Formats: sequence, structure tokens, C-alpha cells
Amino acid sequence: MRVLQVGNFQQDFCSEVHWARTLTDLGHEVVTIQENEATHADIDPELDDADLLIVTRCWGWAPATWLQPLIEECRRRGIPSAGLHLDRMWGLARGGYRTLEDPMFGCDLVFTADGDNAARWKDAGVTHVWLPPGVLKDECYIAEPDPESYEGVDVAFVGSKGYHPEWPHRHQLIDFLHTRYGDRFLHVGPDGQRDTTRGHDLNVLYATVPVVVGDSCFANVSEKYWSDRLPETWGRGGFMIFPRIDGAVLDVPGHPTWETYDWDRLGSVVNAWLKTPRDRDMVRRQLHKHVLENCTYHNRLSALLATVGAYGTGAI
Repeated sequence: MRVLQVGNFQQDFCSEVHWARTLTDLGHEVVTIQENEATHADIDPELDDADLLIVTRCWGWAPATWLQPLIEECRRRGIPSAGLHLDRMWGLARGGYRTLEDPMFGCDLVFTADGDNAARWKDAGVTHVWLPPGVLKDECYIAEPDPESYEGVDVAFVGSKGYHPEWPHRHQLIDFLHTRYGDRFLHVGPDGQRDTTRGHDLNVLYATVPVVVGDSCFANVSEKYWSDRLPETWGRGGFMIFPRIDGAVLDVPGHPTWETYDWDRLGSVVNAWLKTPRDRDMVRRQLHKHVLENCTYHNRLSALLATVGAYGTGAI
């Protein structure tokens, strides 16, 4: 299959790059189109042999003038189009394309991680498919720990404190962990004690720090949305305690959760797991195995391609 993929490919660590790598690894030819640089002249010749158009959009960028005509031209030629973004649509204050008037939502199918709002998608006239977040398969491995680099650290949070201002739980969570664990707690992120950590170094962090605490927007009401930190952390060998989300239950007995805003309970859960390193290691290896087998981008994009194929036959 020859796939035209529109998005931002200027960063090594971004979803579009990981999806393109995955599609290539699955045996498909991928033509990447940088959305803020391409022109009609660049794209028109690529349509002759295209089998699928995938559109993703970068936050804060106005849609290119050629994007809507491109989707319409693909429809005239019988080339299916898929919008793809593994995040929420409703409830977040972020800008960019967070409006249903964006061309991405005019694709034949729209795949997002927002499975909580099926009625809203239907009312908006969008043929939406829930696709939970995943992790790059190449990054799913358990690294050798580095105790020297994380000496004295028992608990960590990875991510930005101010990423979702509409979700005060994140702020309170990090403040609680700072207060409860003091120097034993490490916040890693753009507004943390250590800056953003990526690549192999992130796997090393997860292999070394005993307990990672995670978070997900609207975890107290969501059943079919969760942060990509869940598959990423567990898949890359971290032992993470994550807010309970019914739809995110994995087939791993005893995987660690707590109820949002219940700080006393969270402290008890963290302390209990800190005291049981053998059980903790067993569970984290089970979680890693589950994600590697079921939740990588290989799994997610294979599901996307199967759904596109079914759509072409009128089966969905």
C-alpha cells in the first residue's frame, strides 16, 4: 500500500514520525507531506499511485489552503482518507485545530483516542473510530537500571504540570507527591526538577525508579480515554500507578490503580508497592509484555488499516 501522510515530521519524537516508521515496518510505502511547507505542485503527482491519505494536524498551525481540496480530490479518485490524532476532542482548552470545521474532520474516517463522546461525533456528522493510544514498538524494552543517576529517588512523575490547565488534578497530584516524599520524589518534565527525558534515557529512568505515578485528563469520568503515558510507561518497562479508568483495565491481575483526588489512598498504594519489590517487578514485567503484544503502534495502525479496508467495502 502507498500511503500519503500529512503532518509535522520536523521532530524526532512525535506521533507522526512514529506512525510513519510503523507503517513502513508493516511493509507499506509512506510519502510524508510536511503540512506547513508542501504545495499543490508537490502533492498532485503523488496522488496517481496513492492508496490511502492520512491527515494529522500540528497544534497552533492554520490548515494549509491545499488540505481541504486534497481530501476532496482523494474522494473523487476513490482514495480513502483518514484523520488521525490520539487525543481528546471535547473538554480541553488547547487551540489549533480543536474545531470540527478543521479539514481533518472532513476525512472519510476520523480516528482519535476520544471514545467517550460517540454521540457528539455522530451529531457532528463525523464518522469516528475510537483508537486508543499506543507506543512505538522499538521503544518497548526494559533497559538496564542506573541507580547512580537516580540515587535516593523512590517515586517519579513524568510529564508537564501545566499541560492541561482545565484538569486541576495534575497540579494537586504533583504537589502531593512533593509534599509526601520530599527528596525521594522526582518530577521529570519541562517544568520539573529535571528536563524532558526521551529515547533510551527514558527507558533507563523507568527501569530504575521503583514507582512512577501517572495521570490522565478527566480520569474520574472517562471510560474510553486515557493518556498515552499508560502504554508508553508500562511498555517501556516502568512500574506505574495510574488512575482507575474502567475501559483501561488490562488483563494483568493486580495492576496498580487509585481513585483520582484520593490522596490518602494514593499514598497507601505507593507505600505498599515500595515495600514489595519482587511483586512490583513481576507486575511490571507482565504489564510490559501485555503492552508489547497488544498496545503498540503496530497494533493500532494495523487496526486502522483494517477499518479503512472495511469502510471501502461498506462493512462499517
